[in-house]
Amino acid sequence: MWFQDLFNYDFRRTEMCVIPYGTQEGEISFCAYNTGVGWRQIIENMHKTAGLADWYQEHGRHAVYAAGKPVPGISKKHSLSLPIVQQILAEDASEQLSPATPYLVEEEEGAVA
Repeated sequence: MWFQDLFNYDFRRTEMCVIPYGTQEGEISFCAYNTGVGWRQIIENMHKTAGLADWYQEHGRHAVYAAGKPVPGISKKHSLSLPIVQQILAEDASEQLSPATPYLVEEEEGAVA
């Protein structure tokens, strides 16, 4: 199997593909499932239950724990931005954000493991 998109899609190559891939709709060839035609997106969208935003809207976010303790400072609003990215964006917007640590849990000094 080589990379195929809509420009260079080869139907003969797809017909010769001998790797079956099981889906909810039955078996489909691996070559057809993972090319630019969109079979993967079609089948995944047919059987998706909820997106992440929908899930959070319906059920809310769960608490986060590390070493058996709740991790403070994790808001219910989800953000994929890293602290350094937030700082750069804040400088661009001329507003300063409070500095945040990139670590989830800061260990206490002198703690014995």
